Amino acid sequence: MTQTAVKQRLELKRPDFVLLAWVACRLSGLSPDSQMSTANPHGARLQRIGSLLEVLTRIEIDCSVDSVWATLIDFQAYPTWNPLIKKICGEPHVGGKLNLTIVPPYLATRRLDVKVMAVRKHEELTWLGTFWRAGILDGHHSILLRRLGANRTELVHSEKFSGLLVPFVAPVLYLGMRSGFNAMNAALKTRVESDQTRRSDP
Repeated sequence: MTQTAVKQRLELKRPDFVLLAWVACRLSGLSPDSQMSTANPHGARLQRIGSLLEVLTRIEIDCSVDSVWATLIDFQAYPTWNPLIKKICGEPHVGGKLNLTIVPPYLATRRLDVKVMAVRKHEELTWLGTFWRAGILDGHHSILLRRLGANRTELVHSEKFSGLLVPFVAPVLYLGMRSGFNAMNAALKTRVESDQTRRSDP
């Protein structure tokens, strides 16, 4: 058996904690119609009502919005700094397709094909992804930039999940994606600010 075949078999056998959580919640009798809302002091928020789940994080970066945007759309450099999205193939234009490899904490590595829904230069990058097929677990992923000053930018990083699995996987999905978003936000802040410092040095 080739190394590629062995790797593929190992990836298929990796535990998918989303599915494990779904099974556990079904066995425990968790109601899919329950409502849940929590917040934490680090800018992340979980809000679930019925079959909708929103994970929202934010961070302030001491760089211009132009610099932050340039780093966000430089997909080729993602493997060198991004702890959540290890790889993106494709171009960021509305209606286009992107192929992502994401590694969220506590969840299995996923390779996803997503559709770009919105691109506003220096302001927004949004895509829509699906797990298995539409209606099972859909993720509306959005990164928004807001200019706070000449060299200060607020980044709002969020995802809205919908579909049949949401009521059963909300806690573990929130934990993994919140941790992943916060890690990516912090890494982006470090990279952009470090690049600016290097450019400023004589």
